[in-house]
Amino acid sequence: MALVTRRQKFGLWTTAMLATLAVAYALLIFLPRQRVLAKKHRELHQRQRFIVVSERMRTALRASQLELDQLQTICRRWEPIERLRRHLPTLFARLTETASQHRLSVLQLTPGDPVPLKTIQRQPVELLLEGEFADILAYASDIDQIPEFAWIEEVELHPDPQEPAVIQCRMKLTVFTGFSGSSEKSE
Repeated sequence: MALVTRRQKFGLWTTAMLATLAVAYALLIFLPRQRVLAKKHRELHQRQRFIVVSERMRTALRASQLELDQLQTICRRWEPIERLRRHLPTLFARLTETASQHRLSVLQLTPGDPVPLKTIQRQPVELLLEGEFADILAYASDIDQIPEFAWIEEVELHPDPQEPAVIQCRMKLTVFTGFSGSSEKSE
């Protein structure tokens, strides 16, 4: 019986030792490695999400860049037209200022619809002036002095019935704006 108890004690002792080794292995080696593996798995998952999000952002960025390029192309095409539109009030002010320098009253200044040509813009303008004939004649010759190229297409003169020295003049002009200063043809 003593032999059995020794064997039982030895078996118990061996089982306890193996259980202790198993617990020590689990606590000291297996669980820490599982934590490290879990941490590496989380990092890998985060990096995969980062790559997916980056690819989505890259696609969105490409689309935005394409849209920006299209908008810039449109803006470049509209820039000369806008420059001409901003220039028209200055042109009309010059015509009015030149008339007042010649002691003429501008009764009406009516711009027509601009006609865009290949490299310039044709701007019809109708003026109704009032003053003496000599002043109207001097004004007509000074129209050549404005920086834009202008044609006088039509002139109507009507004397004022109450004051014979005062004449009403309806003048139709065509002003060409937008010259680049180059004589080369635009393609």
